[in-house]
Amino acid sequence: MRRMRQGLLLLKREIFYQAMQSGHKVVDARGIAERAVKIAEERAVKKHEILTQNYTEEEKKKKLEELEKAEKENTFYNVAMRLASKMLYPDDPLPDASHVIQSNVVQPNPHTRSIFENPEDRLNIFKSADIPKLKEHSIKQWVEWDKNAAA
Repeated sequence: MRRMRQGLLLLKREIFYQAMQSGHKVVDARGIAERAVKIAEERAVKKHEILTQNYTEEEKKKKLEELEKAEKENTFYNVAMRLASKMLYPDDPLPDASHVIQSNVVQPNPHTRSIFENPEDRLNIFKSADIPKLKEHSIKQWVEWDKNAAA
């Protein structure tokens, strides 16, 4: 019993970290991990019950096939629901969907002048007369690396 709890805790922690790396907030990642572990535990318990009960081999095989078929169909239903909601409500974010990564998209202001289009808008950090006088200063280690990379 103790090993089972430790295993579920490790699974929950792993799913939490994966959700965090996918860009979810801490609260959302915690909820995703709890739901995923709960579903996985229920499926594992069902499968174990089928295997341990006094069924004939044929009945066990049939029940396991039904369980696997239901899991596969469930994935299809999830994909269909996701696509349908994207098509029907493209602007509506799904709060409990673990597959949606919400990113902050920054739209550029079209009225802002580009600094690359006009030569008059240069930053003028270096004066053109001083450019030939500039010397390259580099750490010896970086010079060695550049030489080795070129070889």
